[in-house]
Amino acid sequence: MSGPGTWPASLWQRFALTLDRARPGATLGPGFTMNTVLRVRGLLQLTVLAAAVDELVRRHDVLRTRLALDGAEPLQVVAPRVTGLLEILDGPDVPAPDGWTHAPVASDRPTPLRVRVARVADDEHVLALHLHHLMADPVTLWTVVDELAALYGAALGGTPPPAPGASYGQYASSEADQVRSGWPAAHNYWSRTVGAARFATVRDGERSAPFAYRATCLGPADTANVESLSRRNRSTPFVTLLAATACAMAPHLGAGDTLLINTLFAKRDRPQWQRSLGPCIVPAYLPLPRPPARLDGEYVRRVRDVVLGCQRHVRFPIESVDAMHPHLTDSVSVIPFFEYLPRGWPAPVAFGPATGVVIAAAGPVDTGLAGPLGIRVRTTTDASLAGHLSGDGVGWTRARSDDIVHNLAVQIRHAAGEAPEDTGGDRARLGGRGAAGYAR
Repeated sequence: MSGPGTWPASLWQRFALTLDRARPGATLGPGFTMNTVLRVRGLLQLTVLAAAVDELVRRHDVLRTRLALDGAEPLQVVAPRVTGLLEILDGPDVPAPDGWTHAPVASDRPTPLRVRVARVADDEHVLALHLHHLMADPVTLWTVVDELAALYGAALGGTPPPAPGASYGQYASSEADQVRSGWPAAHNYWSRTVGAARFATVRDGERSAPFAYRATCLGPADTANVESLSRRNRSTPFVTLLAATACAMAPHLGAGDTLLINTLFAKRDRPQWQRSLGPCIVPAYLPLPRPPARLDGEYVRRVRDVVLGCQRHVRFPIESVDAMHPHLTDSVSVIPFFEYLPRGWPAPVAFGPATGVVIAAAGPVDTGLAGPLGIRVRTTTDASLAGHLSGDGVGWTRARSDDIVHNLAVQIRHAAGEAPEDTGGDRARLGGRGAAGYAR
């Protein structure tokens, strides 16, 4: 759809609004962004770059979209035209070297995109892109980088990028149709797996100050073991790490037969969505069987089967799942969040004769509005596994978070001594390298 118009809010956007009602400013605030910084070496013409930014925004409705919250239902509202977006920084406005990664993006502005650039030398610039997470996911961020470079090159006589595919509004509308058509089966699945569960939540009685920190969760050898375990159990790194994390949590759990984890599934499951801009992600619960004290292949396979079932029925409002369990609303304050991000930084991109290289990337800034325990892990350039851990300190305290990080490597090493590797269709159905936490 081109020009002005409205579309329904997606499942992701509705979930984010629910989070913001619980913790005002957490997702509607200006720090809820996806960010990257590039070093561009070579001749970069800023007038051409400014025109390329405006053309990028013209081509994609989602880059001219905001959420309207003043009606009975949230709606995506597309502005007809937004221009003049490139921010050229000079003198005192140029951030310090460590100040480029994050920049505030108001959720109610006509575009969710900010683009900042500054000259470092005649043949070197720093270029930063910031997208509000309500309208973007990692695929969106990297597609914007690729397309901005291509549009810049096209303005200098190079090959233009392909025409945009389906819009995010069309994605949200299709998603709403799938929710309606799949409702009976999905309702039955979530009623059976969550509605009747006895949740094993964190043992109560402990508190700490809110926390947010980064840690190395696994070294290269242990990360390689994750890949090996995944092949052995016809699974993926996401599933293996999720199972290992659940086992690392086991010493801190109270009674119950189900460990409920919150995550995000990437749902670019139709060709037209593969490179669409917009957050093609769906929030979901993962009702995991109670973890054993030590990770083994059987538990990895049981977690794999849960993930496969959730994938089939994930297009279902998570607030409708909440309503299925009499204690879920009370328990949600201690339900952990887990996601796995395979390293996805793009190769260097050509801005005409100049070359841009990603030197930093980050998700939302730490705002002090942390909810329950959040564990976000990603692979790094040296093949380690880095983690960002945060929480409000209720039940899942900083000390318990530290223990999970330490115990994760113990769990992987214990399971790595099991039987020979296997391959098969379950791994393929899970999506290759991963199945959730944004992994495709």
